[in-house]
Amino acid sequence: MNERKMVNNLSGNMGRNEVMRRSLVKALNKQKIQNAICEIISHKKSIGKVASECEISVWEILDLLKERNVDWTNYKDDDIEKDFNLTKRYLILH
Repeated sequence: MNERKMVNNLSGNMGRNEVMRRSLVKALNKQKIQNAICEIISHKKSIGKVASECEISVWEILDLLKERNVDWTNYKDDDIEKDFNLTKRYLILH
């Protein structure tokens, strides 16, 4: 099916211009979120900052990162071991 027929079929009660406008807004938002995820991965922006800029919740950003299997924490096995040992020492002392 060519694009014109597809737009006509989707438009229903809406005009073609409205269908096109909504499609463009959706595509731009999707690209905005993808760019934001790249900024999180490269540690250029925080999750909170990106969520605010994309006008979605932090939880939604976290869900998107999880769906894409993105390790945004940069938390390594060494860090886990250090934290575990610190916690263990703290519990022994208290």
